[in-house]
Amino acid sequence: FPSDASVPPGVEIWTPFRDDLASLPRDLAYIRTIGRLRRGVTVRQAQAELSGIAKSLRAEFREYAVQGLELEAAPLHRDVVREVRPVLLALFGGVGMVVLIACANVANLLLARSTRREREIGLRAALGASRLRIVGQLLTESLVLAGLGGLIGLAIGWGGLKLLLGMRPASLARLHSAGLSPGVLAFTFGISLLTGVLCGLAPALAALKGNLYASLKEGGRGGASVKARPLRALVLTEVALGFVLLIGSGLLLRTFVKLLGADPGFQFQGVLTFQVALPEACYSDDASRQRLFLQLMEKVDSLPGVEAAGAVSHLPLDDYPNWYEYYWRDGAPASERNTLMADHRAILPGFFRSVGSAVTSGRDFTAFDDSSHPNVIVVDESLARRTWPNESPLGKRLNVTFIHNGSFDATSAEVVGVVRHIRYEDLTVEVRGQVYVPYLQSARDQLGFTVRTSGDPAALAGPVREAVHRLDPDLAVSRVRPLADAVTEARAAARFTTIIAAALAGLALILAAIGIYGVLSYAVAQRTNEIGVRMALGGQRRDILWLVVGQALRLLGAGLAAGLLGSLMLTGLLVKLLYGVGPHDVPTILGAGLLLAAAGALAAWLPARRALRVDPISALRCE
Repeated sequence: FPSDASVPPGVEIWTPFRDDLASLPRDLAYIRTIGRLRRGVTVRQAQAELSGIAKSLRAEFREYAVQGLELEAAPLHRDVVREVRPVLLALFGGVGMVVLIACANVANLLLARSTRREREIGLRAALGASRLRIVGQLLTESLVLAGLGGLIGLAIGWGGLKLLLGMRPASLARLHSAGLSPGVLAFTFGISLLTGVLCGLAPALAALKGNLYASLKEGGRGGASVKARPLRALVLTEVALGFVLLIGSGLLLRTFVKLLGADPGFQFQGVLTFQVALPEACYSDDASRQRLFLQLMEKVDSLPGVEAAGAVSHLPLDDYPNWYEYYWRDGAPASERNTLMADHRAILPGFFRSVGSAVTSGRDFTAFDDSSHPNVIVVDESLARRTWPNESPLGKRLNVTFIHNGSFDATSAEVVGVVRHIRYEDLTVEVRGQVYVPYLQSARDQLGFTVRTSGDPAALAGPVREAVHRLDPDLAVSRVRPLADAVTEARAAARFTTIIAAALAGLALILAAIGIYGVLSYAVAQRTNEIGVRMALGGQRRDILWLVVGQALRLLGAGLAAGLLGSLMLTGLLVKLLYGVGPHDVPTILGAGLLLAAAGALAAWLPARRALRVDPISALRCE
């Protein structure tokens, strides 16, 4: 439709179910049933009832008994989100860690700042302010700080959400509907206030426990020193959480790199794909469908720049529901039938060459593999290894299903070739073995075409549409796109997760460095007089440097140890998101540790340089 037609891009059209279920084989299972539970009925109760129904069906029908039929009740929500749930939970966990790091960081800085206000707080107490009033003042300051930070964060978040939605992969369902709704605003503002309370508790409790009058006795020497243990504990927490995030981000980054190098079993560069579906009213039998598709293949193959053309009932990485069914070896006992499933795809000769998949043994289909000749099939290496381990499958026979004029016919077919396994559904998982049947022996009403060209595949889109319309002006050509685009979309979810995780890890790294810098700066300021005395008594610059850097190294070492322990417990949750790398990958852990150590060393450099510039005379004069 034109852009001004006010028609949404995704139009749903509902038609009556065409198949006569009563005439189909009883073990052909491709229907999904959706039902609404009665009020008060749980999924567990529904599962118990379905299990009883399955038991009755197995007792009544032999096909179901051999198949071992089971019926499962699953919440529709779980079915919808099962692909994205691990991604969202991992990202939500990363965000939670960043919030904790930010809380620890702000609490650390506020706690260090509160020690500089000890004389002010002591003076307030001397003038009659109660401890509760002082604590309330410190919490109020934290809440004001958190509220202002929350407002700024909402403004940044609004722009970040636009960027996030621009990068969203199609596989993350409903992400496009995300927005700054009243619920999101309330949640964010509530988190900001909670952060303010948590961050304000540390200095407030320090003020509550301290001797408010002792600071007045310090005179002009400034605030008394405060125990650094709480500060060090908070920084240790930041380093540990940051280390966990860096390891998780590193694992996802290595997964994406492995995914880029994953072998899908086909060569997607330089291939154009498109789909053509034949209306049943005009093409009601196999002969008319086969004639049209063969003519179309001939025209496409003759286009300038085309190196090879082929067609398959289900294109690689397409969301068109695939047909998979049981298969078994000829002569297999009844107990072995209806136990193994394989994907069934009908192809025209030339498909393997056009998609760049190698025939490892035997031969490809030819124009002679039609209904007037014996049924033949090509199987993939995965099915061949499972069915005939350590044997050649060529010449062996399998019982598979062919389709003749819409009727399913279970029959025996000879294996004439073996091809590499193609990852049609997922770039990282071998779902099922694959059986290829000749389209001229098992026709469908829809085919996806693969056209390999020496030039830009997108440039063939116009000539391909014209070739289809010359054969039948009423035929629609859909999903015209380079096969490389489908591969890019298949990688989109991993790329999206990696980018977000890397951003969170980078933020955690910066916050951890700020925390180390803040603590060391405070320590140098508190120990200025001590450093001056050491230097006046002959202390060397390297000793002063080690005094500061050694404290940073101890913090980093303890934080890395705690983070390593936490990562060993938490990274196992990322298993479903990883490919080609284990959750406890040593190079990733070492790389994350070195990166965090480098950031900590950089953060310690400025306070260390400040310590080296202390003038002993000025420090002693303060004494």
